[in-house]
Amino acid sequence: MKTVVFRIKGGKNYGWGHVVRMTVLADFIRNKFNNTKINFVVEGSKGVIEYIRQRGFGVYEIPFDLNSSKEEPWWPFEESVSLIIIDLVRVTDSMAKFLKSKCAKLVIFGDIRTRYPFADILVYPQVLEPHRNEEKIDQIVLKGPEYFILDKEYLFFHKKHKRILPQAKSLLICLGGSTHMRDYSKLAQALLPIEWMFETIDFIIGFEIDIGLEAHLHRSLPKANFIKSESGLSRRLYESDIAIIAGGFIKYELAAVGTPGIIVSIVDHQHELSVMFSAKKAAEYIGLLSELTAEQIRRSVTELSSNSSLRTEMSFAGKRLVDCLALERLTPLLIN
Repeated sequence: MKTVVFRIKGGKNYGWGHVVRMTVLADFIRNKFNNTKINFVVEGSKGVIEYIRQRGFGVYEIPFDLNSSKEEPWWPFEESVSLIIIDLVRVTDSMAKFLKSKCAKLVIFGDIRTRYPFADILVYPQVLEPHRNEEKIDQIVLKGPEYFILDKEYLFFHKKHKRILPQAKSLLICLGGSTHMRDYSKLAQALLPIEWMFETIDFIIGFEIDIGLEAHLHRSLPKANFIKSESGLSRRLYESDIAIIAGGFIKYELAAVGTPGIIVSIVDHQHELSVMFSAKKAAEYIGLLSELTAEQIRRSVTELSSNSSLRTEMSFAGKRLVDCLALERLTPLLIN
C-alpha cells in the first residue's frame, strides 16, 4: 500500500486555495489508485479541518503559523511514507530537507518559481513565462497552467459555449478567504452607484466570514446576493457575464470557464502572478486593492461591462490558457 501525506495550510486569514487544490488532488488519487492511504498534516482553522475530514481523509492538526524550523517535533509519522506533497506559500530549505527524510518522494507546489534542492518534483502552475519543463538527473520541474489543478466540474463548463452579451447583465465578486472588511467595503462603495447596471450581483463571501461584516455588506450593497457557501462555484463563474476576483487561484478557475474578469490583488505576492496572468489577455489586472480608489474600480467595471469585443477576447484567451486536464497529466508522475 502506498501512503501519501499532504502538508498544507489554510483558513480565514490565510485563504482556502491551497486546501481546495490539494483535496481535489487527493480525491483524484484515491479514486484512481485503490491501494493508497491518504492523510493531511494541516495548519488550519476549524473550518479547514472539518472540510478535509468531511471528505474522508485523515487529518493531523499542527499549530498555526508554525515556525518551519520546528516541523520535526510535530510530525505525526514515525515511519517513512511513499509520498509527501507540500502546498504552502513559503517552504524553507530546512522544512523541505526534513520532510524529504520522511518519504521516498517529495513534491512541492509553488506559486512563484523558487528552487528547492531537496524536492524530487517541483510544480509551478502559475509560472507563465516562456518555458520548457526541466528534467535533471535528480529533479523534475513542471511549469505552466497545464499543471493547474481544477475539479472535474470545471471541465464540464470549459466544454460548454460561453455566450457574450452586448452588455453584461450579471456580476460575480469573489475575493477569496483572506479578505478583510476594508476590502469588501471598498468594493461595495465602488459598485453601489452602478449596481443598477446589473440584473444580478452575486457576492461570494465564504462561510467563515464574521456576522458583523456580513450585515455591513447587506447594508452597503442592497442589490447583491451574499453567498456564504462556495459549493457550485464553477457554475456561478460560468453563468456570470463578468467577475471581480482576487489574484489567487480563482483567476484560473474563471479562465477555465471562459468568463471575462477584473483582477485585484489582495496581498503582495499576488501582484507578480496577476501581472503575468493579465499578459495572457484572459482578464484585466488593475492593481493592489488597498491602493485602488472606488472610482478606479467603478470605471474598470463600467468599461468592461459595455465592451463585448474585449470580453469575447478574454473568454477565448482564458479557455486557451487553462484546459482543465492537469490531474491526468500530474498523477502518473506523482504515483508510480
